This record gives sequence, structure tokens and C-alpha cells, in this order.
Amino acid sequence: MTKSEELVYKLCTKSFLSLWSYANPKGKKGKELCDILVVCEPDIIIFSVKEVELKETGDKVGYDRWRKAAVEESCQQIFGAERWINSSQQIVKKDGELGLFFPDPSVRRIHRVAVALGSKGKVPAASKHYEKGFVHVLNEHSLDALLKELDTISDFAQYLNEKEKFFTNGRALTLFDGSGEEDLLAFYISNENRFPEQVTMLVIDTDLWIGFKKLPEVKAKKKLDVISYFWDELIEELYQTYLSSNIIFDEDFATELTEIEKAVRVLARENRMGRRMLSIALTDFLQNSKKGEYKARIVTDASSRSDTIYVFQLSNYDSNRKANRNRLNLRCVVARGLVPDKRKVLGIIVEVSEKVKGTATGLFLLDIGEWTREWQEKMEMIQKETGYFENWNPKSFSEDEYPQI
Repeated sequence: MTKSEELVYKLCTKSFLSLWSYANPKGKKGKELCDILVVCEPDIIIFSVKEVELKETGDKVGYDRWRKAAVEESCQQIFGAERWINSSQQIVKKDGELGLFFPDPSVRRIHRVAVALGSKGKVPAASKHYEKGFVHVLNEHSLDALLKELDTISDFAQYLNEKEKFFTNGRALTLFDGSGEEDLLAFYISNENRFPEQVTMLVIDTDLWIGFKKLPEVKAKKKLDVISYFWDELIEELYQTYLSSNIIFDEDFATELTEIEKAVRVLARENRMGRRMLSIALTDFLQNSKKGEYKARIVTDASSRSDTIYVFQLSNYDSNRKANRNRLNLRCVVARGLVPDKRKVLGIIVEVSEKVKGTATGLFLLDIGEWTREWQEKMEMIQKETGYFENWNPKSFSEDEYPQI
């Protein structure tokens, strides 16, 4: 891996976490597929990184040569990787081992990103349609800004998707070697994370990003978002714990990476605002639990985009752990019935020992597409026998993503 590829990979693993980021995966006949591949259903992001030193010739010949080597060759690699992905089922890692399965073709969204380095800001490089599809062309500065500001897979993929839709609908965008992407990002965020529909030309102030970062609302958001990284730590901890074989599952819980990934992916699909709200809810639940008090809570309003109900359960590690997990399973069924407009329930169990320090955390994912009469009867029977959430009174709390200063 080159230094430039390593730079992009580190940015990706920091933003999207290690489970979904692959450096130098293999493709056709064991050859390198692309530089970095990020896969988190339904999104696939293909990164091609080219660092080419600009050799100035006094005319446009040098510029054309740089553009061909740094941008056009990246596009060719990306389109080749996309063809292989569309004819394959599973990632092949750099060491030849199999990784995650690709999202089903019926739901997958492929984003193409060319990271072009080395032009010293002297060569125009456009994000546009290149022969076989739209490619986002970025440099190290714009990529760094994007991945630091949109540092969840949902936020980043949404930006790429909205940008592609906007500029492939009869509109053109040319950015000077990727510079100006930050200004476009500032406009996008200021416009409530979207681009205007009824326009034919978009003129962006080149100082928009600098001014955006100085806004008191933006600075306040950064402070409020600090707690949201608790959610990121939870995701990474659960995955790393599984890899080190320190996590215990029984027949009711996931035992394969793909099954575990489905549950952890639900956590990861939450955007930054959703993670903030969930982190507040989970820490409040744990901090306000009295010693020796074991209970559960339903959280339904993580974010407007979430299709998931969360069930938090605090249990005694020193008791019957299988019984603890079965209780979580049953509570998830009841929660699904109480909130019929959301199909997924993600149960998070935190087990506390009264004998040793530390806690154990586990997940249970329940995904029910259609809430049938049979499920309703089962839910009512569980509730009658256990009393779970029998007197549940939904409470909502909200706060502004960007506080009004």
C-alpha cells in the first residue's frame, strides 16, 4: 500500500470503522480490484487513489497527461471493479480470505470516488459522468474535509448520492482539482443536507467552507456530538471482541460473521445525529439504574431516517446468562408489536457483575417485514405471561442538530 493509499484507508477506517473498509481487495484472477473498498449494505464505495506528479510543459500537454494518469486511469479501475462486483457475491480480501457478502443487486448503491493527487492545485478535475458512470473526483484536502464532517457511512453515502443525482440531471460541475468541494459541502449542509431541485445553475462562494466552520452553531454541534462517539466505540468494541473470540453466542444468537455483521450494521447505519441521540439514551439508561436494579427500555426516536427500534436491557452477569438473553429476545418481540411502523428491533444487553469489575455487551437483531396476526398473538401471549412493557408509555426527546445560537 502506498503512502497516499494508506492515508485514504486510515480516513475510511476512522469514519466507517474496520469491519467495512478493505484495503487492496482482490478481483479478477487475483489481481488488485481497487485501492479501498467500503461495503455496508446497501452502499458500496469504490476508491481509486492515484498520486501523479505534475510535470509542467508550458502548455496544456502536461495538464492533459496528469489528468489522464491521475483521473482517467482511476475511472477505468473503478469501472473495472464495478463490473467484477456486479458479477460476484463476496469480497476477496488482500490475503485471499473471503470477506462480507455484497448487498443484493436489488438494493445496492455503488458510489465511485477517484482521489487524484499531485497536481499542486493547477489542473481542473471535475466530478462528472465519465463514460460509464458518475465519478466523484477529490483531492486529499476535499476528501479529508468530507470524511471528517460526514464521518458515518450513512452521512457520507447520502452526500455522494445527493450530489450525483443533482449533477447528472442536466447540470454540470467543475471544481479546480477538487478544491471547492468543501464549499459545496458547506452549501449542502446549510441547505438541510440536500441540493435544490428547481435550478439550472449553482454558484458557490469560494469562502463558504471557511465561514461555515466559524459559525457558532457549527461549533456548538461539534461539542454536542462528542457523546455520539460512544456509539462508534460500541460498534468497534463489539466487532473486535468477536474477532478475539471473547464473545459468547448460543443457538438464539449469531455465530457467523455475516450474521453478526447484520446486527452491527444496524448500529453503523445510524447517522451522526442518530448516534448522538442513542448515546444520550443509552448512557442515561445505564447511569440512572440503581445498583442491583435490572430493567429494560424501548427507544424509538433515534433519528427520522432510522427504521429501527432499540431495546436496552440491563441484566445480572452472575445469574443465568442464557435466560438474560432469552428475556431480551422476548422483549424485542413485544417492542416490535408496540411500534408497528418500524420493521427492525435491535436489542442491546449490558450485563453487570457484582463480583468482578467490567460489563459484558451483546446484541440481538429481530427483523420482521410484515407484522402478521400470528406475530400479534405471540406478542400478546408474551406480554401476558411476562408483563414486559405492559404499561409502556412512549416518551420522546429531541434536540437540534445545530443549536440555535
